[in-house]
Amino acid sequence: MHEADDEYGKPKEGLDIKDITIPTPDGTTVEARLYKPSGASDHLLPLYIHLRPGGWHLGTVESEEPFCAWLCATINQQRKPVAVLHVSYRCTPEHHYPTQLDDVCAALAYLTKGSHAAGELGVDANRIILSGTSSGAHLSIGSMLRADADLKKRVKGLILTCTPTVHIDLFPFELLRSKEGSSYAQEANDVMLGLERGRIFWGLYLGAGGEDEAEVNRRKAEDVNSPLLAPDGLFGTSWPATTVHVAGMDTARDEGFLFEEKLKRTGVDTRLHVYAGFPHAFNMLPQLEESKRWRDTLLGDVAWLLERN
Repeated sequence: MHEADDEYGKPKEGLDIKDITIPTPDGTTVEARLYKPSGASDHLLPLYIHLRPGGWHLGTVESEEPFCAWLCATINQQRKPVAVLHVSYRCTPEHHYPTQLDDVCAALAYLTKGSHAAGELGVDANRIILSGTSSGAHLSIGSMLRADADLKKRVKGLILTCTPTVHIDLFPFELLRSKEGSSYAQEANDVMLGLERGRIFWGLYLGAGGEDEAEVNRRKAEDVNSPLLAPDGLFGTSWPATTVHVAGMDTARDEGFLFEEKLKRTGVDTRLHVYAGFPHAFNMLPQLEESKRWRDTLLGDVAWLLERN
């Protein structure tokens, strides 16, 4: 979700905005909203898929419209046109894992697996960028861990901001110099997402409370939920190029650093951006100067990922 919408305005002029519904494995649908520059050429546009933050719990298609509309309009003005799709995955507590991940994977399959949806929408199913902040970044990683080789070729890159990459209970402190120096210790009271609030979001997502404890613990350790602990063999040169945005005062700071190191170690092309002195999901406050820097950097990431492929 993005506050202070007046920072983005609502640049609907010059955009075609379309609501679509995507079938899901459980026989229902997930909402999505597509943004394209008006009068786009007959050529299929690269597709930027936005997965919102909010602890798998917050957000709607409307909450993300100011950012998505701004992004589509700005890219169209400054660079070659790109379509933007917000996949509004279903929220906790009504739905928990794996529903949110299923929704994202269903959207990717809808666009790439044997249907004409991408062409009908005017987007290029072979030039996709997956991007998200916090829970949205987490789902981006999870969907790629589920992806087959064909889909990984179609996804030209991931843009991850303030991403959790391991369940709080499983953080590998042994990879750091000391537990006391970790972001979990230093930023436990992060104003945006301290450890206490993080545990609540994780609990809602994994279905803790009312379910078998052993099953919940199994879910914590699954590769898609704790990718920092996943075998290195799941990454490597078949993994899309990835940019990682880390906030210096984020509880999840060290998870971001360690995950970027893991990707780089396994041969993935990466870019790392650091925002010292800012908390988790600071970019949800668009009036901040550092959020403006994040947006400028994001535009550069999009160009880098599309131009290199």
